[in-house]
Amino acid sequence: QLWRDLSAEELPGASLSDLAAAFAELWRFSAVLTDDAPAIRLRRWTSAAGTDLGRDLLEIVQPDRPFLVDSIMGEIAEAGFPVRAMFHPLIERDGKRISAIQVHLDPVGDDRAAALIEGVRLALGDVRMAVADFPAMLALMRGAITELAGAPSAVSGDARAEDLAFLEWLEHD
Repeated sequence: QLWRDLSAEELPGASLSDLAAAFAELWRFSAVLTDDAPAIRLRRWTSAAGTDLGRDLLEIVQPDRPFLVDSIMGEIAEAGFPVRAMFHPLIERDGKRISAIQVHLDPVGDDRAAALIEGVRLALGDVRMAVADFPAMLALMRGAITELAGAPSAVSGDARAEDLAFLEWLEHD
């Protein structure tokens, strides 16, 4: 999955062994996941030989959910960090699907690292709540559609049909 996503322009000068070392470390990090809570870390990117490669790697592992990448990337952008590359392999382990995300950033700096990690943690908490609440939101949507369809209306039949079609479109994602 990682090699398919790799574009040479994203990480100029990175050797295959540098990338393999980064991806292998992400794989090892994914093993720390023991429950539903995300594991998040920011580390320096070093080569297999230990040479500093001038980038920081933000790594997140957690059970796979919708909206993870967009939420994480939005938080990083809001914090003002340019993203050089991002990889998101999915790992099957013990019958569960795990998202492993690695974001290549310019050096974050010790003074901003904790805030970035906390911002990502909060964004992932919002994702978790939204995904957990989704069935209830769909049920409310279905109830609103049913109520609107059965209620008398002061609007024309075409406008009402358009309103219902819009709500049904939303309901079906």
